[in-house]
Amino acid sequence: RILAANQKNFIIEYIDWVYDEERKLSNFRDDLNYTFLWKHENYQELIAQVVEHIYQKEKELSNSGFSNTILERIFFLEVTEEEKLILEDRQNQLLKSLIENRYTDIDLMQLLFSVTTTFPYERRYQFIDLFCQHNQNFEEFKKLPLKPLIWNLSGSSEPTYESYAKYLKSLLPIFNTIDLLEHKKYLEKEIKYFKKWIEDEKKRNFIED
Repeated sequence: RILAANQKNFIIEYIDWVYDEERKLSNFRDDLNYTFLWKHENYQELIAQVVEHIYQKEKELSNSGFSNTILERIFFLEVTEEEKLILEDRQNQLLKSLIENRYTDIDLMQLLFSVTTTFPYERRYQFIDLFCQHNQNFEEFKKLPLKPLIWNLSGSSEPTYESYAKYLKSLLPIFNTIDLLEHKKYLEKEIKYFKKWIEDEKKRNFIED
């Protein structure tokens, strides 16, 4: 699909339609492949407008946490591995620009970071690091989603929680400053919680076996 300059309103109108359909039909499925947006010549300007529009729609609906929004689908790429590298870099640059310019808007940050929870762990680090460079407010940091609202678990949850605890541990170097000491203690507490859960799960599995 090619989005001409005079057709920018198309995607905004389509998003409004999706929101209307989702309200009317509980089983509505949005099957549009949004990858074409990231291939657009003026993708940064275009998608920044899309992000802002979705943000305002979510606030109008008083959705808390901004999880599982249409924005997550917009960031899902259906391309070859070669194209993926290029388009993911575009996504990263856009997210970084929004974080650098809007880091005090914690509601918007929640929306953006809910999208990053769909990324591989190693890709998420850069966004948390960047946010904390600009915003050291602990209470606002705690509002950022670091994991999906709901994990898709098949079988034992132990590997998922182990991976997440390992990911949290990988974030700790970000917080090696006085200004971020409270953040670090918070993450260390989270790591302990998940490690304890993992140990308890192992014990439960051992007893059941």
